[in-house]
Amino acid sequence: MKILFDLGSPAPLRHALVGHTVATAFEQGWSNLQNGDLIRVAEADGFNALIPALKLLGEADNVRREREKKSGRKVVTSVNNRALSQAETNA
Repeated sequence: MKILFDLGSPAPLRHALVGHTVATAFEQGWSNLQNGDLIRVAEADGFNALIPALKLLGEADNVRREREKKSGRKVVTSVNNRALSQAETNA
């Protein structure tokens, strides 16, 4: 799975995603993109999941719902603390 971390996403979580391709918006050169624009560009580049720093709101949330209906792919809008703790332990 190809996963994109938005700016400010919990970096230690990356280590828990062994076997997946993980990139950040910064690494992709997308630091200036937000909300719906970031989702559209990530989708066009083949990303399967986006882990944002904050819950998606407004236009981005509408785009997310529309894309999920069409493609069956999910956009992660929160990270549970247990997964983050495990990632920090494994880092």
